Amino acid sequence: NPTLATIAATGMLIAVANQVIGAVYMLFVYRELGFSPGTLGMLFALGSFASFASAFAAERVPERHSGLPAMFVGLLLAAAGLLALPLAPGATLFGVAAIAFQQIVGDFGHVIWQVHQSSLRQKITPAPLLGRVGGGIRFLSSVATLAGTAAGGWLGETAGLRATLASGGAILLVAAALVLRARPE
Repeated sequence: NPTLATIAATGMLIAVANQVIGAVYMLFVYRELGFSPGTLGMLFALGSFASFASAFAAERVPERHSGLPAMFVGLLLAAAGLLALPLAPGATLFGVAAIAFQQIVGDFGHVIWQVHQSSLRQKITPAPLLGRVGGGIRFLSSVATLAGTAAGGWLGETAGLRATLASGGAILLVAAALVLRARPE
């Protein structure tokens, strides 16, 4: 099924992007930007609130915009959040704004994508195959997670932390483009 293939490929790209970023995120915000653990904890809490709010917002998306359109917008928001992060100059007000934007907008978008891809996957997959399809997609994402972790470490060491973060955001843009090209079933 082409839509399921798109969901699987997108999930793999998101796993790679998340791990590329995850490999250097704390080094960047703590060591390079110089934020204290307490400030970072408060900023990370914003992402939790955004995720919680987006779970409610996801179900309020009109039917004609659910599925692929909502997934596309969610990935754009997630990418925008991640692409703002490397712009942070340090432990300044603009640095706080960049991290807060990433936590609020990026996490909000990621949950919108997650809810709508899961709903669409369940809608188009025959009931007897739901477990296999879900397991297959999860397996592929796990493999991509390993690749993303290795790539993030290598990029962080060779290209620098900011470039690595920007690379993760760019991968999410590729994932959004993949969803945009998909045709609904």
